[in-house]
Amino acid sequence: MKLGFIGVGKIATSVVEGIFKAKINIKEIILSPKNKNNARILKKKFSRIEIAKSNQEVLDKSNWIVLSVTPKVGKQILEKLKNDKLQLNLLAKDKELVTNSLQVVKKNKILNGIMQRLKDIDTSAFDETNKFQFEKLRKSILKEVNSDKSWKDLEKHIKNVHFEFLKRLKEKHPTISPRELDLSTYLLMNMSTKEISEIMNISGGGVELARYRLRKKLDLEKKESLTGYLMRI
Repeated sequence: MKLGFIGVGKIATSVVEGIFKAKINIKEIILSPKNKNNARILKKKFSRIEIAKSNQEVLDKSNWIVLSVTPKVGKQILEKLKNDKLQLNLLAKDKELVTNSLQVVKKNKILNGIMQRLKDIDTSAFDETNKFQFEKLRKSILKEVNSDKSWKDLEKHIKNVHFEFLKRLKEKHPTISPRELDLSTYLLMNMSTKEISEIMNISGGGVELARYRLRKKLDLEKKESLTGYLMRI
């Protein structure tokens, strides 16, 4: 069993020491980064201790959690963990939706390529049966391309789900363009340069240039993370 502690004050320290001294069967104890000095002292004393990077990591890695903080602080921590978890789940679902939609975009590109090749075929020498079959094939491909609204549905979904983020970003940076708002949302969703290039229909170099211009628009320092800044909006 893995036991997690959020808050490493005097009481939590005494409990952890008591667990190890009593030789209770605990596989590992995971401590939150709060009260780092206490956590480091305990880690030096006992080998089966890990200091997590965040409260969320304690929650994710532990089977049971000991909330060793005041009730008021505990309520705030639990609320934040709940909101963070919901946000991460939302971004993960968005990423999955984008990946599926990108597959549709790739499929449509292939079908459009086939359509272009079909246009170049001279059907004058075909008999009526072959002409009929050829036209039937062309129409079925065209119908498949035109009927697929996955990409439009995705754009609508992203704008609806991230409406508050886009609103706050626009209020903070009134000169930001619609294209830059789109890029900001894709970066918030932790999409790769390749994925963004396919969505925005630009090259990888074009994505990097757009990212550079967005950094300037947001007036970020060289060492400041663009994605990190957007996540704090």
